[in-house]
Amino acid sequence: MDSTASDAQFMMSGFQLDPAGPMAAMTPALVGGEIPTPLDTPPGGGPLVSEELMNLGESFIQTNDPSLKLFQCAVCNKFTTDNLDMLGLHMNVERSLPEDEWKAVMGDSYQCKLCRYNTQLKANFQLHCKTDKHVQKYQLVAHIKEGGKANEWRLKCVAIGNPVHLKCNACDYYTNSLEKLRLHTVNSRHEASLKLYKHLQQHESGVEGESCYYHCVLCNYSTKAKLNLIQHVRSMKHQRSESLRKLQRL
Repeated sequence: MDSTASDAQFMMSGFQLDPAGPMAAMTPALVGGEIPTPLDTPPGGGPLVSEELMNLGESFIQTNDPSLKLFQCAVCNKFTTDNLDMLGLHMNVERSLPEDEWKAVMGDSYQCKLCRYNTQLKANFQLHCKTDKHVQKYQLVAHIKEGGKANEWRLKCVAIGNPVHLKCNACDYYTNSLEKLRLHTVNSRHEASLKLYKHLQQHESGVEGESCYYHCVLCNYSTKAKLNLIQHVRSMKHQRSESLRKLQRL
């Protein structure tokens, strides 16, 4: 087996899926008889802050949602999928708002709360509601509200422009178009992340229950979300560990 193939095999075998709880039989054999403390939750409790992440050599923001998929809508921050076509369908859904959230009628005056438009003529108001500016803002606000109360802070900075905001969770890549996201998926960096994502997904299907950890044996790093592990692989800490391992094999 050549060096490249050997490294690839080590990388894949170095990432384990560990069932959590008393049935965790895989982990002890790999890490000296102890189940590793997951870095998602430090001894003091609560998520790691950025300073702690930097001290650990991790430069990425970790997610606490194990169900997060490969791609995500960054407008509602709620929809997530492994399929780009499904993401496209989600972005193109025609959305609606309760009338009292965007329209007000006071006496003989018609007001659009979204665009701060006022008129005394109903016909003019109806024409305004058909303009690209109004339709785009209306759809964007409705889309943001799909994310619930936690996402409504985005309403304060709604700007007219391209309302498409998409994210590749594996690469922490943001873009404003589905076509750019498709192009991103064919680059070597994404393909490497996708290979590991599918590898973890394959082994995940063989684990009963939802409580499990993904573990990097090389760095003794554990997380409940496979996307955190993929981000970890590209972190400075893991790259240093990998370089050191290669030097030790020379």
